[in-house]
Amino acid sequence: MTDTKEPIASGFWVRGGARAIDDTFVSSCLAGLALLLRYEGLPPRATSPAVILFGIAYYTLTVGAWGQTFGKMAAGIKIIRRDGVPVGYGRAFARFFAFYLSVATANIGLVMAAFTKRKRSLHDYAAGTRVVYVPGVGTPRKALMVVLCLLYLLALTAAGVFMVRHWRQLAQLQAAAIRPPSP
Repeated sequence: MTDTKEPIASGFWVRGGARAIDDTFVSSCLAGLALLLRYEGLPPRATSPAVILFGIAYYTLTVGAWGQTFGKMAAGIKIIRRDGVPVGYGRAFARFFAFYLSVATANIGLVMAAFTKRKRSLHDYAAGTRVVYVPGVGTPRKALMVVLCLLYLLALTAAGVFMVRHWRQLAQLQAAAIRPPSP
């Protein structure tokens, strides 16, 4: 007997928790890669293509092979095609770039997942995908991902406030340094 139950769509907050794990993992890897390339004597401009290629490879290969990134594995969710079959590498590659459509809309494309029937984001619609729970994911795991997402959003907000303050202070110092001395 085959299981014909419709997969349950993953919620917005759980997807956010998975994204927090992925962003932390990818950022750590990219920082290490950039340091290694700089240590080898490459200028910063030369490290940029390697950093970009790593991000593309991470998302395309993990989603193409398993339907999940490491963050989605931890959250107990996976990406499938709209018709329920595995994503594959081509669609995973397209979905990676379609993600930037969601971001380019001031993140409204991401927030769509909280309000659409199957909890699909703009990039899910563009790539013909959806994100569902793997069988057996319980409430504690979902709750942990929600908390992780909220902490991640709080950390991003705090970092943004810090950067704005830092940039203002830097601009004031630069303006003071450029100003000619008073007679």
